[in-house]
Amino acid sequence: MSLAPHEIARRNGADHMLRHEAVPLAIEFRPIISRDGHEVIVSFESAMRLVDRAADVELFKEQMLAGHDSVTVDRVRQRLMPLLEGTLREFAAQHEAGSCGGFSATIEQLLLHRANEIGFGCGLEFIPPTRVAVHCPAIEARRVVEQVERHRHEQLDRQLDRAASILQRARQAGAVGVMGDALRADEQATLLQMLLRESAAVPVLVAAGSSLIRVEPHTAHTEPVNVPPGIGPLRSVQALLSTSGTITALGGRSGVAILTHDDLPPRVYTTDAQSDRGINSIAIDQRAGTLVAAHTELGLLRWDLTTAESLPTIAVLAPVRSLIAVGDRLYAAAGNNIIAVEDTSARIVHTGEGQIVSLLCTADSLWAIRQTGAVERLARSDPSQRLAGFDRSTQLQTAAMVQSEGLSVLALAGEFGPVELVSTAGTPLLELHSPFHGLRRLAHAGRFVIGVSADRQQLITWDTQHPAAPVRTSNILARFGNRIADIC
Repeated sequence: MSLAPHEIARRNGADHMLRHEAVPLAIEFRPIISRDGHEVIVSFESAMRLVDRAADVELFKEQMLAGHDSVTVDRVRQRLMPLLEGTLREFAAQHEAGSCGGFSATIEQLLLHRANEIGFGCGLEFIPPTRVAVHCPAIEARRVVEQVERHRHEQLDRQLDRAASILQRARQAGAVGVMGDALRADEQATLLQMLLRESAAVPVLVAAGSSLIRVEPHTAHTEPVNVPPGIGPLRSVQALLSTSGTITALGGRSGVAILTHDDLPPRVYTTDAQSDRGINSIAIDQRAGTLVAAHTELGLLRWDLTTAESLPTIAVLAPVRSLIAVGDRLYAAAGNNIIAVEDTSARIVHTGEGQIVSLLCTADSLWAIRQTGAVERLARSDPSQRLAGFDRSTQLQTAAMVQSEGLSVLALAGEFGPVELVSTAGTPLLELHSPFHGLRRLAHAGRFVIGVSADRQQLITWDTQHPAAPVRTSNILARFGNRIADIC
């Protein structure tokens, strides 16, 4: 009977069957801990053979075959392993894991020499071909991540170079927004990332109780802003364009305060009407010279813009929200309808299915965002004309317009899922992820997007260059004692 492939020797009664030709041996050592605390895995391969000399054969029989019927490769491996492992541990303790791979040849010679020292005492020798492989899982995983990141950055650089070319052409043509409509979805997404990356951070104003708080989104620095007395707890805050530039309008339970940015004292417009609710949006009617404020219970409150004299209220059947000025016209959302505010009356100019949660405006269109998930694009000059639209097939809670150099993108927050930035044709361009759902407010602040949690306690800040998670959340209720009413 011949020896099996894995056998080196076998006892057969008084006779011995011996193999003197070389057989392969492979040993894997783990875990070997390096000087910097990483696990290193070492694989050692060699050829071994029983030395064909009488003295070595007798030594082999005494050391390896005595008390056994056969000697296998695995038995030799078990004999070698603890002794070679000790040698490896001494070596690894003197070197960092990252450098061990560079010492493969040294480790190979070290293990081969130590194996022959052991083999010399039992009639075996270890000969080429030999091979050593050194692996550090932690470092290799880090290298994979670095390689993926490097590839991602290279890909991003190529995309940004392409976006820069697109942007340059658009700037030269003076029509970024128009060009954006003509681009493919991936091109729009790249252009959007480019524009947002170039955008400076814009401060956010947070209305909470009687407090108005200025928040820097890139640092989370907060600073209180003085609120004029007389308008009650705040319900809304928004930026308005006036003949003198941008102003901040605060809606309270009992009136409106206008904060200018030229060190002039604030102007206050109050009402004697009593309600537990407050003013949710404000607009200036330049044509009539009036300030108009939407109130969910009282309808449309009005004042003379110059004298602050209270004017007759315009009654509206449904709760009014999202009051905006479009040129010299005022529009507002009232339930399922869009109403036009005309001097002392309001009329329905557009109706549809589903409550309007946000009414937004771009250079060429009016946008009605409905709770049902429908998004309607309407003509600015005549909102009864529906130009286009799409359906997100999900319940929507709030929306904001993200605009940069004329490129307009809709930020939509649904009952569940991420905040979606979609093109004006409804194509998803970017998702902002977080554990928060059912957001109550959204605002665009340069390269940042800000949201208000469903319980109105948390201010959530996303850096659009890192959309996988918010860069921070701020508990406004815990810090300032009131829930968030509005942001802008």
